[in-house]
Amino acid sequence: MAETYKARVERGAVLLDELVNESWWEHIDIPSLDMASGEHCILGQLFDSDILIFQDGNMAADGYDAGLQRLGLSDRDAERVGFEAYGHLSHEYRWLGVRWRQLIEKRRNAQ
Repeated sequence: MAETYKARVERGAVLLDELVNESWWEHIDIPSLDMASGEHCILGQLFDSDILIFQDGNMAADGYDAGLQRLGLSDRDAERVGFEAYGHLSHEYRWLGVRWRQLIEKRRNAQ
């Protein structure tokens, strides 16, 4: 894959800075961060309390789905910004988690 995990995660962080707020990372519990979980991934943690009802009457399954809807992202968009693994591969989720942790820890250390 030509694009690195780091580049995807950095792009996602900029998106969150712009569309959520610049302190979104303060709300992430790093020990429970699990990019394969719709409840414990970045979007899952940020949008966990959102109750979102779609136009067809269905509710968002978890914070990940609510976050995609709130941010106006497709699944493909989510892959490009490091919220989703290409092909839902376990090693992809693992490496995305590593890069998100690094980015968040770097921001926390810079405070």
